[in-house]
Amino acid sequence: MFTKKRAVCSITTPDHLPHTLALRDSVLKNCPDTDFCILITEDKVSSNVESKGNTFYFSLDEVKNAYIAPKIIKKYKNSADKLRWCLKPVFMHFLLSQEKYEQIIYADNDIFFFNDFSFLFEALITDNVFLCPHWRCNHPHKNTNWFLVNFTDGFYNAGFIGANADGIKMLEWWADVCLFKCAKVLRKGLFDDQKYLDFVPLLFEKTAVIKHRGCNVAYWNQIENARVLCGTDVLINGQWPIVCVHFSKNLIKSIISGKDPLLKDFLNRYNESLANYRNQ
Repeated sequence: MFTKKRAVCSITTPDHLPHTLALRDSVLKNCPDTDFCILITEDKVSSNVESKGNTFYFSLDEVKNAYIAPKIIKKYKNSADKLRWCLKPVFMHFLLSQEKYEQIIYADNDIFFFNDFSFLFEALITDNVFLCPHWRCNHPHKNTNWFLVNFTDGFYNAGFIGANADGIKMLEWWADVCLFKCAKVLRKGLFDDQKYLDFVPLLFEKTAVIKHRGCNVAYWNQIENARVLCGTDVLINGQWPIVCVHFSKNLIKSIISGKDPLLKDFLNRYNESLANYRNQ
């Protein structure tokens, strides 16, 4: 039974459920008045888990009647990655359509929160959607390769996005274009589900762009979002406390190799949480 008006959600395959539960723990620790909703894309696992407390599990069968879900499931059923990516707007739409939630944040299951992020829900009071920039290199003289990636992979990260009930039209549009094509075809300007988000601020009023640089700290924004030690705190650009980190494989390698040393303690804390579920 739903109990809250706001939730964070994620989509996972069974083998990445430990990462999703670590994300869940970080969400509930830093924003406890929040539900956490998990869509598991293989029924053999989701039928064996129970919703409890602030955590709610869903199977593909439970969301099959959501907006264009049958078409997306049919088209991408043989690609686990594309299915997860294209179900993001569908799952968010499903949760908002239940009229139990007014605000939803989607987070990839390799994200981990370290500070209160309730201000993101507050952003969804005045705006219908929020997008989080990648904050990749903004000048070719700094780093040509990372500058050019802006134009192939998109300006906004599809792994961290929020919407309220009035943002459903945007979610429907995003689901529609994902159904049209989910592929990396750089010469045509396609990058899976992500590049489409460049359209959103142009097409939909009340779209907020999150300017807090401590959100979605990642491998791809080391240049523009410098990690700075201020006393005992690590701040982004000496100003922003770290809210959440996107622990992609490349970021983890960068931290371990010493190329991103100030995130080492954050990685240790992430691994400690992850270790609680790795043997389950």
